[in-house]
Amino acid sequence: MKAMFAQLMAVLFLVAITQNTSFSQDIPDIELGGTSSSCVASDVSGKVTYKEAGSTTAMPVTAGTVLREDATVMVSDGGSITLAKDERSLTVNKKGTYKMTDLTKNVQEKGEVSRFAMMAFAAKGYGSKDTIPIKKGWGGKDSLLFSNPTKGMVPIQPITFKWTAMEAGSKYKLIVYQNANEAPILSVNTSAASFSLDPSQLSFETGRPCYAQVMLANGNNTFSEVVRFTFVPAAKSETVLSSLKNEKEYMKGSSLQKTLMEAYELENNDYNTLAYRKYQEAMKMGENNQMAAQMYAAFLDRMSK
Repeated sequence: MKAMFAQLMAVLFLVAITQNTSFSQDIPDIELGGTSSSCVASDVSGKVTYKEAGSTTAMPVTAGTVLREDATVMVSDGGSITLAKDERSLTVNKKGTYKMTDLTKNVQEKGEVSRFAMMAFAAKGYGSKDTIPIKKGWGGKDSLLFSNPTKGMVPIQPITFKWTAMEAGSKYKLIVYQNANEAPILSVNTSAASFSLDPSQLSFETGRPCYAQVMLANGNNTFSEVVRFTFVPAAKSETVLSSLKNEKEYMKGSSLQKTLMEAYELENNDYNTLAYRKYQEAMKMGENNQMAAQMYAAFLDRMSK
């Protein structure tokens, strides 16, 4: 009896080991200390370089560079780097060689709470300009997708609806309505994969949800999913950034940081069409604009879900 019990316990022990081993192999590398404990360079000026563990090659640090804890950072005379982790930010502007383990600890313990740091860290790992847009469009997984984020609050001002183009010669029908049982507030056919309009020329109830859908108009039964949005007075959208522009962090930021902070604030208030324009504006600032590219890519990813 004792022998059988011992054999049973041995089997259970082996099963437990096997299960644990299998489970640990399924955990993504990012959860095993890859980039989960890293910082992001949210701002860099002058010459700042870094070396990854085991490497003898120094690489330049730019805004948006993800710095793992096993890396070493070299700040040259006159150089400066601002590190972001979670919602905290810390600037290092003294010439020297630093271990990221120490810098990460300092960010967590001595860093200031920063709105921009939170934005930069949230966009960590989204890549560079070459990887965007991550998604083809908004509205679903069908072949017709809206390619600009119309969902959310839309100011009553000129707007362009865009969608993915089909084969040459396709004709499209765009419908905008407030209630499926009522006549559309807009129904138009076009041969272009976009349509511009002035909402003030339409008849609708302000503040009441609207719905848009585009479909092929020349015989093919192809539809996009329905996108929901709400037209609101333009003056209302203009007040969204008022408090942000009075914050000390915003006022002392660079033009790029201000634009990105404005974009993020607009997105947080569901003004996605305006945020979309701001992110695109930020993308045009500077040639090596990795930070803006990462935040823009993160925005596109959020909009596609």
